[in-house]
Amino acid sequence: MKHFASILSVSMILTTGTLSCNGNKENGSITRDDFAVVKTMSNPEKIMLDPGVEITDPISCYLMHDSLLLVGNQVTCNSFADLYSAGSGKLLAKLALKGRGPGEFLGFTPVVPSGSSNEFYATDGRNWYTIDALKTFADRKLHVSNSFMYAVSGNIHPFMNIVRTGDSSFVAYDIRYSAKPRLNPDNIPALQTYSTDRNRNTQEQNTGTPAFFNGPVNGAVVFRVPETGEIWMADNHTDAITIYNESLDVIKTVNGPDFLKPEYSVNEVNGISMVTFGDKQYGAYTEYTLANGRIYLIYNCVNGMNLNEYENNDFPASEIFVFDTDGNPLERYELDRYIYTLSVSSDGKTLVCSSRASAGEQSEFLIYR
Repeated sequence: MKHFASILSVSMILTTGTLSCNGNKENGSITRDDFAVVKTMSNPEKIMLDPGVEITDPISCYLMHDSLLLVGNQVTCNSFADLYSAGSGKLLAKLALKGRGPGEFLGFTPVVPSGSSNEFYATDGRNWYTIDALKTFADRKLHVSNSFMYAVSGNIHPFMNIVRTGDSSFVAYDIRYSAKPRLNPDNIPALQTYSTDRNRNTQEQNTGTPAFFNGPVNGAVVFRVPETGEIWMADNHTDAITIYNESLDVIKTVNGPDFLKPEYSVNEVNGISMVTFGDKQYGAYTEYTLANGRIYLIYNCVNGMNLNEYENNDFPASEIFVFDTDGNPLERYELDRYIYTLSVSSDGKTLVCSSRASAGEQSEFLIYR
């Protein structure tokens, strides 16, 4: 699924910068040289949306079935998601109207694992919606095939997407998690399986005060690969990928290419041990998409740059790392600007991205060919 933080907390992610992002290779890890194909992509086409008389403030854009654009809007709009023609840019339908009436939503962030899939998802921060893409695109009307409340535990990270693993189960990222043993003395795992029936979840999943609050420094892009059933977790702040089987046993890790080593600071805030990066920030994987049997990960390297120093700079250009379903590196794209969402055409030749130059700039949607 698409990374919820890349949209809901885009301002937090976009207020970061980079120092040197070239690490030394460690055993069993990757460097940029391991990507056999390197593509430099620049001067993209800008997508011009024509909403007619409607007032919109879009923040995300996904290419769907090669001919449509699913556009997510800011919460200030009267529709959270709209459908446009990819060819003409004209508005075709307003899919998720804001409101409390039938078929309306108080929040609706599109989550698009693959632009060629027959379904996509959406979240309002508490509820998870499965959308029938074929019916929605044919009728120009939103068709919700399934929904449930996933906010069944205070330990589920509110800015991370969940992963459906069955008709009655899902996997969620734990806000208490840290890969550092000293910041995770209870050895809380990053991912846990929950039931869609909130009464079936264990007491330990729903309660427990951690020794440290790691929320500001953890998070990951978490998704399921349909071909294998495996779950990938690509870390937001370190260049580390962990691949799990359906039982959440680790079967592979992929570290690198920069081997980021964040420095943590612990401060007492109202009796809570709050973990931060101090006056620095670290960042790595921020979003993904699945296409043509491959995994595409947006990599935005942030290597301990001072946040105050970065306020007057544009965001650094992104890279896209492409892996096969076994986690082997295949291709690396070097982009000429920062992106935070990505979708890929069915032939793999067109990339549609959401971008902005800096935190104060409006989003723009781009096509790389």
